[in-house]
Amino acid sequence: MVTSQDLPRGIHTNVKAGCPSCGKGIAPYGNYPWRVGGDWKLKCPNCGAIFPKNDFRAFYESALDEHGFFRRELGDQSLLFNTEHPDPKDPLHKIYVDDGYGMMDEKGNKHLFIGYYNDFIQWKRIVSALLSLSRTYTLTSDARYAHKCGVLLDRIADVYPAMDFAPFHTLGFAHSHGGRGTGRVTGRPLLARYSCLDARDQILRLLYVVVGAVAEGLQIAEGSM
Repeated sequence: MVTSQDLPRGIHTNVKAGCPSCGKGIAPYGNYPWRVGGDWKLKCPNCGAIFPKNDFRAFYESALDEHGFFRRELGDQSLLFNTEHPDPKDPLHKIYVDDGYGMMDEKGNKHLFIGYYNDFIQWKRIVSALLSLSRTYTLTSDARYAHKCGVLLDRIADVYPAMDFAPFHTLGFAHSHGGRGTGRVTGRPLLARYSCLDARDQILRLLYVVVGAVAEGLQIAEGSM
């Protein structure tokens, strides 16, 4: 899925606090240490702890508007709980829960797990899919790959005009923007932009053929009326 503007992106969860479970034990694994731990979940490479503890996908899907854009205020708040501690009376019931804008640990530290996942995992997959589909079409001339690439590009075109990293910079989400807080999908705007342009250029020949065929079909239809 192509996520929209209101779902944050960021390159750190909490540099100062480290992992909510092992703290600075994660530090030797580098600046961007977190691994995929499941659907919208990240795994600590040191202690194996997985965060956040809520079912974010369920909340995400409940928060989509009529255009399929994420709107946090539309989300079902009853889905924001620690699935490992489902009892509302449990003191951990609301701890380690991320609604997209960060989660709190037991020490009161805020960690930006969904923002990190959206950036490093989700958007990386989107860009990778664009490149794979367009290049496979170039190598095989199989129109199925160009079609899938075109559908993905079309959806990116839906969300891209509103993309702006600046609001998330003010909320504490970090990125590679030289401290200026600038960017669109991420603080690395050229990567996403050129990947999209490269994919578009590779399938453009087929798009011209399709458009030409449709136009020719319409002319024939009009002539027979």
